[in-house]
Amino acid sequence: MTDPEVWVLAVVVAAFFTGGLVKGVSGVGLPMVALPILSFAVSVPTAAALTMAPIIVSNGWQAMTNGALRIVVRRFWPLQLTMAISLLLSASLLVRVDNSTLLILAGLILIASIVVLTLAKGYKLPPHLELPAGIATGVAAGALGGVSSLFGIPIIIYLSSLGLGRTEFLTAISVVYFFGAVPYVAGLLIFGAVTPPVMAASLLAVIPAMIGLMLAARMIRGIDDSRFRNILNAILILLGFAMIVRGVAGA
Repeated sequence: MTDPEVWVLAVVVAAFFTGGLVKGVSGVGLPMVALPILSFAVSVPTAAALTMAPIIVSNGWQAMTNGALRIVVRRFWPLQLTMAISLLLSASLLVRVDNSTLLILAGLILIASIVVLTLAKGYKLPPHLELPAGIATGVAAGALGGVSSLFGIPIIIYLSSLGLGRTEFLTAISVVYFFGAVPYVAGLLIFGAVTPPVMAASLLAVIPAMIGLMLAARMIRGIDDSRFRNILNAILILLGFAMIVRGVAGA
């Protein structure tokens, strides 16, 4: 194995282990953490493709273990349907946009997402707006996913505004992520944005992601949630800026 191959392998393992840890603690964040780390070793389209199997497996596992699965599916099916269609159509952007531009867009989306998530904290969506806001969220999630794979950001904001309990929120986010990742993978394959070897590597990336996820389940009780989120947000903003700088420099 050559030095560049060792570097890529180390970055992939670190990205998904760290992403799994974050997801295990907060219930979200695997692609948000993994994508910017992966971009140091592979192109944005390859990084997006690598996140797919870990997203599907980790969210499927969380959805099955948290309960209330049928209730969540019935309540949020309009969001899931519009997001699935939007993701399937927007996946072609990963093969039509050059990597430098994708780095800049993904970095901007990451930074903007952290800012919006912070500002929207505590906002409650009126019940009569849940359905139209859910449909709009599905479209927005698909559009963002097309250039970054970070389709979960609008979903986090939307679900956080509904005042869900922790268990219902974790189940909802896991179910929506799961049903979003499946059509996204289909779109990537249809438009040629991912090759079979990359998908095989994505399946192997499930291992460090699940190790991080299960390890976090054991250590979550001793973690200050507020402090953890502040540190994580600061790191993600720095990673976002690093992506933008590398994109501008023509990385």
